[in-house]
Amino acid sequence: MWIPPPHGYMKFSKGKLGPTGIGGVLRDNLLVVKMVFSKSVGMEDSNMAELLAVRKAMCLFISSCWAPSHKLIIESDSSNVVNWIHNPQSVPWLMKRIISHIVVLKVQIKECEVLHILRECNDMADGLSKAGVSRRNNLLVYYG
Repeated sequence: MWIPPPHGYMKFSKGKLGPTGIGGVLRDNLLVVKMVFSKSVGMEDSNMAELLAVRKAMCLFISSCWAPSHKLIIESDSSNVVNWIHNPQSVPWLMKRIISHIVVLKVQIKECEVLHILRECNDMADGLSKAGVSRRNNLLVYYG
């Protein structure tokens, strides 16, 4: 069951399916969907796909009209990725460039928390990721 963020926060739930698709949904504390994305990322391992999804979520939030006034929670079903974001020095060398970019993006957000959740708690984002596996064109829907 999806839990809304506290007042003054927005929450980007995102997910991934295996090595090729990423997706996410941005909602506010009233459960209103503000943005969704879904895309293929090619042949990557699941950890890299998860990092790419986190980076995409951060980039989209930073460029949104909500970034100046809201804090951000990003939920991930990968405990590895959550640990690497909290401890960037522990990331495998192949992923250092992506995690370095995430660290830079994180400081551009008013306040950003990255939390681990179970995939079952993230149905909509997981569905967007699954759709991204075979997506030929990127999907970005903005409900501004």
